[in-house]
Formats: sequence, structure tokens, C-alpha cells
Amino acid sequence: STENAGYGLGRQYLHKSVVLILEHTDSEHRVSTKGVILNRPTDLILHDQAPDDDTQNQVDLAEIGFPIWFGGIDWGIHTSEPKFFCLHSIKSATAKKVSRQVMNGIYFTSIQNAKDLVAAGIAKTKDFWIFSGFMEWEEGELVEEIEQGIWHTVATEASIIRKGLSILIDENANSVQHMGIKTWTMLMQLIHQKIEDLRVAKNHSRDKLRGNFDDMMLKHWAKKYLSFDEPPLFLQENDEEDSDSAVENLIETVTENALPGTLIRASSAGNPFLFSEQEFHKSLILIVQDDHELSVGLILNHPSRRTFELTFRDESSFFPTTDSVHLPVRFGGSYGGPVLEGEDDGDDDGDKPLFILHMNQALRDANIGQPVGENYVNDGIWSCSADQCISAIASRIASPSDFMCVDGFCLWTKYVKESGAVGGGVMSEIIKGNFEIVPHVRTNDVWKSLLQQQVLSSNALKHNFDIIQSAWNLADKNWKGGKKKGKVVKTESDGEATLLNDEALKRWIITFLSNC
Repeated sequence: STENAGYGLGRQYLHKSVVLILEHTDSEHRVSTKGVILNRPTDLILHDQAPDDDTQNQVDLAEIGFPIWFGGIDWGIHTSEPKFFCLHSIKSATAKKVSRQVMNGIYFTSIQNAKDLVAAGIAKTKDFWIFSGFMEWEEGELVEEIEQGIWHTVATEASIIRKGLSILIDENANSVQHMGIKTWTMLMQLIHQKIEDLRVAKNHSRDKLRGNFDDMMLKHWAKKYLSFDEPPLFLQENDEEDSDSAVENLIETVTENALPGTLIRASSAGNPFLFSEQEFHKSLILIVQDDHELSVGLILNHPSRRTFELTFRDESSFFPTTDSVHLPVRFGGSYGGPVLEGEDDGDDDGDKPLFILHMNQALRDANIGQPVGENYVNDGIWSCSADQCISAIASRIASPSDFMCVDGFCLWTKYVKESGAVGGGVMSEIIKGNFEIVPHVRTNDVWKSLLQQQVLSSNALKHNFDIIQSAWNLADKNWKGGKKKGKVVKTESDGEATLLNDEALKRWIITFLSNC
């Protein structure tokens, strides 16, 4: 991939990747291209037991192991049923007989064939490059990406592939976090491409994240997904029974304290939205629906560059006038609203927000709108129609600054497991630790803070982000007097990841919610 292919916000494993195309299928039913990422070594070693009929002439496979490479997300090492395969350049007739040539001098075979060749003494484990998973492009996708400048095509040969393997083995001996960049650099130099500073910065400050953003994202992705402190998913025991019990207990609690009308905040632990769905990082979400089928929520702290114009007649003066105000439209989620940059649904009503919210006591007393949920009728968040909003402003019951317009929503579906327990929904995300329930006593302060955000622009970006941070802190049940209560222990890596996640959110906002 090219250096600036834009994989910082998603699919970080493709940043500065080297992919070998294995096959191109062009059939009546489907056209696709498969390839394998060559420069993403893991720290996993695949061991096997010696056969029952082992003899002195056979190699004891319990004493050896195959290092595993991450080849791609399709049937990859992080799935419940990964597929393993091998590349090699063994020239023996026996090896060629059980292999398929990919290119001159490079062959493809199964993991079982590799084990058999080692057991027979024909090859050694170091002769094989063992991959789990592959990449697949549908018809025209890869060609389009090449035309867009995302990929360079490189004519190569077996000696170059073997050299890359040698570099990767040397890198991996030191740390999996070298990420295979040396192999990528070698190939870029081979095709005479200019390379920017490849160093991944180790230092960071409170005000500025140093180093190339995409490199840093790849570094943290590699740390999480290429280094294993516990067995991968396909080797883990199924704890579904314990999980079902936890869900059932929590659902029983939620039945008594229904979620609609409740705020949740993105978790402060582990940066769960570093590599994808960055819009949820430090998000504050109002749950508006939670039933047996799904949960629905509105992100409240992401103003977009759009506004919603309210036009009304001011009858308070001797000569009535027509006035108008513009309210910021906030991105509420990926479903239901055309807020995202570049989207156009062709609907003339596309600028009308899906939800208008308020927390004004005078509006509650005047019964303007209806409460979100049944638990906080007297002091919670209410929703109203555009006409109700206009009428309230025109009659001076409220001001425009009392209202919040939200377009789009978040959706978490639910399902019933074989045990009868309910899975999914936003509660499963809370169980996983991705979100936390905000104490209701914090809702009013959080709301007042969010109302200070402005229509998104290059000038308002920092201001809005500062409020994202401050409002998110206010929503923390342990936040008191401008700081978090209790002892907070964070490693240097944790701090760097948090700063990186902040930067990822800023880039997400610029990419999807603005044209600044």
C-alpha cells in the first residue's frame, strides 16, 4: 500500500502492507481476487503433537513449532474458525507435488502438507511461511483502489519474497511491534518510491501527539492484535453459560430501571474505539428506545456543519416581524440521517433533524413535547416537534439556546440465544465495558455543557472538542471538583493510546462531519 493510503481510521493492518496476490477468480457466478499480507508477523507459534506411530526416523512435532503470520481478516487468526496455509520455495519433487505454484519459485500448500513434509524430514519448519487468513476483493474493487493510488503494483520474484521473509524473522526476533515496515520499505525502494520519515515516535506530550498518525495507529494495532497474552479466540473455552447468566441478571436489573431517558458515556478504560467507530470515543449517548428487539441511542456531543433554520413570527411588537434562527444539527449516529460528509439522499426534507430535545423546566410545565422514557418525567430530557419548538420560541417560553437538534441515531440489535437468554443491545456493550451508565444527577450539568458547542467549522473545532472532553468528564460518576476521585494508574502506553484516540476522533470529525 502507498504511504498515505489513509488507513489510520480503519483497517490499520493495511497501512504500509505488502500483499501477494494468490489468485483471481473470474467465473460465471463470481469475480474476486485473493491475496495475503506478507509483513504482519504475530508472536504465535503453532505446535502439534507427534503422530501415534512415531518412529526414530520421524521428527517429533511436539518439539518444533511454526511461527504464524497474520494474512488478513477473512478466516483470520482472530476468528472462531481460522484457516491456515503455507507459502514456501522448496524445490523437491515431493514438495511440489502437494503444492500449487503462485509465482515462479513460490508455492502454496496446506498446513497439513507442511507438517507431513517436516515429519518426513523433507523440509524444516523455517522453510515455511505459515499464514492465518487472507484478503479478498470483490469484482473491480482492487483495480479501483490501484487507480486511486492506494496501492503500488510491484513485479517481484522468489528471491525478493525470501529476502522479505528474512527481514521479518529478524524484526520479529526483537518485537512484533516493528510491524513489518522494513519489508515494506525494501519494496518501496525497489520501485524507487520516495519514503517519508519511517520512525514511529515513542514520545508524546499532553498537547501534541508526535510522529506519523498512521504509523502510530499501526503500532498500537500490532500491539493489540499481533501480540497474544492469552490464547486466540479459536482456542478459548466457551463461557457462554456464564455470559448468559450475567446478561440475564443485568436484564432483570434493567427491567426495574429502564434505559430510555438515560445517558451513557464511552468507557474511560482501554480505549475501546481506537481502531474503529471513533465517533463513539468520549461520546455521550441518550438512550431513546430499549426493547426486546433493539436499543436506539443519540450521540449528543458531535455538532456538524449543518444548521436547522427555524422561522417564526414575532407578535410581541406593534409591527409583527418574521424572524429566524439557526440551530446546530448534531450527528446522532450512522443510521437515519444524512449528516455524514458526502451523503445525499435526494430528500428535500433532508435538512430537518430527526430529534429536537430540551431540558427546560418551563417547557416541561407547559407540556411542550414528551419525556424520553418514563423514569425522568419531571427532570429528564424531553423531545418535541419542530412546530412545538417554533411555537415555544415565538411565545417566549424558551429561547433557541434551550434546544438541541440531533440527526441520525445509533442502533444495537438484540437476539435470543439457544439457552433462551437475550444477547446484544446496548446493555451487552455496557457489560463488555465499552460504555458506562451516567448517574442521572449528572445529566443537567452535562446538558448545560453541551449546549455551549457551536456549529462545526475550522474555528470551532478546538472549542467543540474541549467541550466533548469536559462534558465527558462531568458524566463520570467518579469526577468531582475538576478531577477524578480515587487512584488512577495509567502506563505510558495507555496515555499514548488515549492521546492517539483523541487525535483519531478529531480526524474522524474533520473527515465525516465537516469540510474544514
